[in-house]
Amino acid sequence: MMPPMELGGKFKEIFEVIPDPVYILDLNGNILEVNSAAEKTTGYSEEELLEMNVRQLLSDYDPKKVDERLKQVMEDGYAVVELKRERKDGTCYYAEVHARLIDYESKKAIFCVERDITKRKELEDRLKLYREIFTNSNDGIAIIDADGNYVEQNQAHRELLGYSDDELKGKTPAIHMGEEQFSKIYEEISKKGWYRGEIKCYRKDGSPIYVELSAFALKDDKGDVICYVGIKRDITQRKKLEEELRKNEEKYRLIVENSRDIIVTVDENGIRTYVSPSVESVLGYKPEDLVGKPVFEQVHPDDLDAVRAEFFRAVETKRPGKIVHRYRRKDGKWIWLESKGSPMFINDSFVGGVIIARDVTERIELEMKLRESEAKYRETAELLQRMIDVAPAAIIGWDLNFRVNLWNKTAEKMFEWKAEEVMGRDLIELMISESERERVREVIEEVMKTGESKINVNENIAKNGRKLMVEWYNFAIKDAEGKTVGAASIGVDLTERIEMERKIRESEEKFRKIFENSPYSIAILDKDGVFVEANPATIKSIGKDPVGKSLFELFPKEVAERRMELLTKVLDEDRLVTTEDVRDGRYFSVSLVPVDLPDGKYCLILAKEITDLVRLNRLLNAIYNINKLIVHEKDKQKLLERASEELASLEDYSIATLCLVKDGAIIPVAVSVGGDEILDNLLRKHRECEIIKKAIESKSITIRDGGICVGCGLTGIKSVISIPMVVDGEVKGVITLYLTTSREISDDELELLGTMAEDLAFAIKAIELDEMKRKAYRQIEQNIEQFAILVDHIRNPLAAIILLAELEIKDRKLSELIIQQAERIEDIIKRLDKGWLESEKVREFLRKYG
Repeated sequence: MMPPMELGGKFKEIFEVIPDPVYILDLNGNILEVNSAAEKTTGYSEEELLEMNVRQLLSDYDPKKVDERLKQVMEDGYAVVELKRERKDGTCYYAEVHARLIDYESKKAIFCVERDITKRKELEDRLKLYREIFTNSNDGIAIIDADGNYVEQNQAHRELLGYSDDELKGKTPAIHMGEEQFSKIYEEISKKGWYRGEIKCYRKDGSPIYVELSAFALKDDKGDVICYVGIKRDITQRKKLEEELRKNEEKYRLIVENSRDIIVTVDENGIRTYVSPSVESVLGYKPEDLVGKPVFEQVHPDDLDAVRAEFFRAVETKRPGKIVHRYRRKDGKWIWLESKGSPMFINDSFVGGVIIARDVTERIELEMKLRESEAKYRETAELLQRMIDVAPAAIIGWDLNFRVNLWNKTAEKMFEWKAEEVMGRDLIELMISESERERVREVIEEVMKTGESKINVNENIAKNGRKLMVEWYNFAIKDAEGKTVGAASIGVDLTERIEMERKIRESEEKFRKIFENSPYSIAILDKDGVFVEANPATIKSIGKDPVGKSLFELFPKEVAERRMELLTKVLDEDRLVTTEDVRDGRYFSVSLVPVDLPDGKYCLILAKEITDLVRLNRLLNAIYNINKLIVHEKDKQKLLERASEELASLEDYSIATLCLVKDGAIIPVAVSVGGDEILDNLLRKHRECEIIKKAIESKSITIRDGGICVGCGLTGIKSVISIPMVVDGEVKGVITLYLTTSREISDDELELLGTMAEDLAFAIKAIELDEMKRKAYRQIEQNIEQFAILVDHIRNPLAAIILLAELEIKDRKLSELIIQQAERIEDIIKRLDKGWLESEKVREFLRKYG
């Protein structure tokens, strides 16, 4: 039995992506659920199908058969059946249906998966027909390749000429008809595409035969010859018999015409050449009504193949034939005839035959009544045996001493014991684990004692020691007098299902943990922009639990309208949309994905905060520009002024100042805002600034948080950062940045600022000391490599995220979404790489000209 099923969430997605039609039915066959493949295959819409009973889809509807299949599913839990389905447009197709009993919405239901096997059946039937015609034809048939060599022959051809397949392979028909005759026939087929005529051939033993040859070429769509087919009919005996018949006709005419049996003569083609007068009293026809017509005419359609077979068998074996068959009288009534035929040959050539037919209707009807009573019992026994042989479940039986007496094919496959290996052995000792033996024995004993069926699930052991968990349906076996003589069990292997259920539970738990512990914000919104699900990262990012609230309740109107517009676009166009979003100075990479859930369409939102990456990118661009200044600008004053402007252009650095340090004295040089008066006021106070002095003294970055910078008198400042410009242990100056936003400065950002300050220190010293150029170059080269390392610090965890998404996340759609977001971050890093490549050019320039 399958686990309880609710078509929600992942189950619905799996249900929809199954490529074959899937139905869920109630126990009366009414359709409860269908997937899109069922709609496409039948031509009915989902709404139409949900109003139908599965019986309405059957082309050859048989209420009894359908009820039997439904009953089988309810009793056995599983059934496989081939059905002929009818589409909405009236066309039909064949389907193989696998049905299983399940728990659906707290009720029993039937889960059906069907596969279209129409083409397979058509091909099988056609191939079987062609092969049957070739194999069983009474005429000799041979296939010859385009070069005129034998490829294949049927049994009739082997018997006609006496050559085996190996003896003819690679040879032309000239081997038995002569080169001259073969060349003429081959030439005619090449011109006309066919040949018909009577020819003389020689068997392998050298004896001559006459055959009627029909040959033709098989061509492909381009008109090129694929092969030639030759059909030969032996007419040697016909010619001889015709002569003998003419000699003996008068001799036997009087005997035939006065016989009470019907006497018929036929030619080599089975056409009547004579019918005795007695035919009128037996069949109601006059002799002239039947002469010149095929002897098989008026034979009952169900007997026709057997009559033909006996006729040609008698000819082939040159012995009398005998068969009982039905024949239609002139008044339309069917009677039974016993026909005895003797083939006639002239010089071993079949020329016709004599058939004597007698009315045996009364005798046959008595025999049939006797056979019918015997057949009913035999058919029932055979049907039961066939059902046991083809059953998809293991069926085993044993006597009162638990000795095996029944073991079907599925049991052989499931437990790897052949029937002959287990017959007569103790079933309990053979395949039940020791810990389960007593319990299983008690169950079976109770079944045999009470006669009531029982179900039990227990561990079984296969021949190779493999353990299986099997659900057994046990029932008693009784004799004709109602006495229990043993028991039987039908076993369904639950091992794979139990393992699959375990994996599904583990998978669902894994996805839940990913959802809850993901550093990315993950949320689901309905079409009205209301949150229906949010993970902890989303709650932390927004600052409150958004479930049940709309975008307009959580964000400013302008932000909410922009996000609502994107959400509507995603749902209307049914496609993924990726964008960047800014909220309260924070940057996010956001993917909006449409998802279909049982109660409607929703939007899945995946958001990754990239604020640090954006800031680092902007800082790297500023540092890149400053590095270009370092290379080209040889004036210290201009260099520091331009550097302060670049730093102040960053979003969070409202003011940037640069001071030089010489012989312990602080010398203000540049400020990023205001005129000379602001520069003078601000830079003058820098000489006594405690933060700057601390940075110089410690030769390390100094940070101070607070709303007012006491030393400089600036208001609205959230934090101040002083970065000493140090080279070779000497402080060459100080960069001071004033931040007007509250945020945590990352270690990577501080490291980049420190590296930039060191670069400026090297540049200052290079300007001051031209002879120190090479030393400055090495420092710059080292710093550029640090930039690459820092970017690698970002890239390496990113590669790990992609690897984890590919290996650990089983939901392919979620995995692809995560990888897609990671690739967007990788794109940002590539843009950083562009800046580093420019720095690499600077390094090569210095190496060449420094």
